[in-house]
Amino acid sequence: AVSILQRRENRTAFHWSHVQDQTLCPRQAYIYSANDPITDASMIDQLIEHRRNKTNQDTNNILVQRFDDSPHVLHYREHPAEYISVVEKLLNQVEKAMEPTRT
Repeated sequence: AVSILQRRENRTAFHWSHVQDQTLCPRQAYIYSANDPITDASMIDQLIEHRRNKTNQDTNNILVQRFDDSPHVLHYREHPAEYISVVEKLLNQVEKAMEPTRT
């Protein structure tokens, strides 16, 4: 039983390390809530801080919308305007980054 728990802890640590350090997405949006029994908002806060520090990215490339009251995966229903705003900002950043540079 101990080895099963150790393997599980190792997988969890590996996954968290990968999430923190991945570099595939230079533009990121985090939409989450403090009122979520499934996702720990303090861990998302730590992840965002880590990503900002680790990648040395312009903070505009990491968009954050943290709600205080919307339940798990119901942010759009509870706060449609704010949710849409973050998604539109992210899509605009991606679109702008894909435009050919003018020289």
